[in-house]
Amino acid sequence: MPHAQDMIAPAQLKDFDPSQVLIVTTGSQAEPRAQLSLAAINQSPTLKIQPDDLILYRWGVCAAVGLCWHGA
Repeated sequence: MPHAQDMIAPAQLKDFDPSQVLIVTTGSQAEPRAQLSLAAINQSPTLKIQPDDLILYRWGVCAAVGLCWHGA
């Protein structure tokens, strides 16, 4: 489970080396205003996808946050 001290606000992204950041974003069924959907069409004010970025997409329902962070 991630710890609060390991998290940064979206406005702080510019202060970090992109190769050292893992972004976790949510959005159900590619909602038009979800950050990943906006970033995919270069419309997100915060999230900019670069050609060498690795994107892992998980679909399906995660019933509880604790279930999503297992096995690492």
